[in-house]
Parts: sequence; structure tokens; C-alpha cells
Amino acid sequence: MTARRATLNGVLATGILLGIATVKCTSGPVEIGPLGFTVKIGEGVLLQDLFSQNAKVPLEYRENFCALPSEQDLVSRFAQVGAINLSQIIHLSALNLTRTTIVATAGDFNFVSAMTVRYVPAPVDGQPQPAITLGSASNPNGLGSTVVLTPPESVDFLELIRANDLNSAAECPQLEIEMEIRSVPAADVHYETHVTIDAFALIGL
Repeated sequence: MTARRATLNGVLATGILLGIATVKCTSGPVEIGPLGFTVKIGEGVLLQDLFSQNAKVPLEYRENFCALPSEQDLVSRFAQVGAINLSQIIHLSALNLTRTTIVATAGDFNFVSAMTVRYVPAPVDGQPQPAITLGSASNPNGLGSTVVLTPPESVDFLELIRANDLNSAAECPQLEIEMEIRSVPAADVHYETHVTIDAFALIGL
């Protein structure tokens, strides 16, 4: 059956309950969304020793992204409305990335003039997979303590999660950070990575 998209803004529970009410009046599933949320996907430390005096050479740094949730984890999160579990009638249809935010919790990114963040899937049958750009930012005077990156094209995190769920590799996906350096940082930089996503879900009784 063809899903009908109902654009709902507001609290997640309100959207789900309204979607259920709509399903009762239609012959097919209803797609609700966007339901926006922000979640921390990782944290790390950029050690001062990583950076040389040759500040013009791009530096690539990778961190393991072992905390990528499974699709079932996310369904469980969306399907709980108070004491009611609706996981049997809710199916995620898209998780569209709107922005990635890198927040310095100790130090800052003023020593960086440009940054690009990519998602690198785990290898498939031992073969490396192409990286997916999550966003870029630049400022010749430094990036400050919070870096907001907007994806250059549409990124559906649900596709990435499903591919990871099917991948039997022992390795984790990774986040790759490429930086243009304007100076050497005064100390180690501790940071967190957050993603903001617009979620869509199909509801069918």
C-alpha cells in the first residue's frame, strides 16, 4: 500500500498518537514526521602531539564509532509512549541528517581553519567502504568551541544503520575528521559529537 505522508511538528508522543488516530480512518499506513531530535554519537580527545608545526597540511583523524544504534534500538525509542509500547505498529522510514555538531568540552577549535567530518562504514567482507561526508565548516580565524556542519547532500542515517546491522565485520564504523590547521593547540582538546536528525516513521495497525 502507498503511505500517506502527514507532516507533524511537536512532541513525539503527540505525533504517534495522532498518526494512530489517522490510521483508523484510512486504508493504509500513515507516515508521520519530521520528528526532530539530537543525540550524542561519540566523544574523543585530540592530543596536542597529533599536530606538527606544518600547519598547512590537512590532518586526518579517525575514531571508532562503536555506539551506532541498531534499527531495533531506535524503534524501541520511538515506540514508547508513556507506559504503552507500540513497536509492533511503528516502522522507521527515514532518519534524515540535518546537521552534525562538534562541541569542545575542554579547549577549543580556534587552531583549526577548516574541518570536514565523514562517516566510514565498517569493511564488508574485508573490503573498505566509501566514506560519507556529514558536513564541512571553515573560518580563517578559527572554528571556536562549537562547530556546526551541514551535509552537502542528503544523508539518511537509517540506510547507514541498516547496512551496519547486516554487516558481520568485527570492526566498528568510524568517524573521520579532516582538519586544516592554522596553529598547534595549546593543550589537548576534548570534544563530543552530536547529530540532529529529522525522523519519519510509518504507522499501521
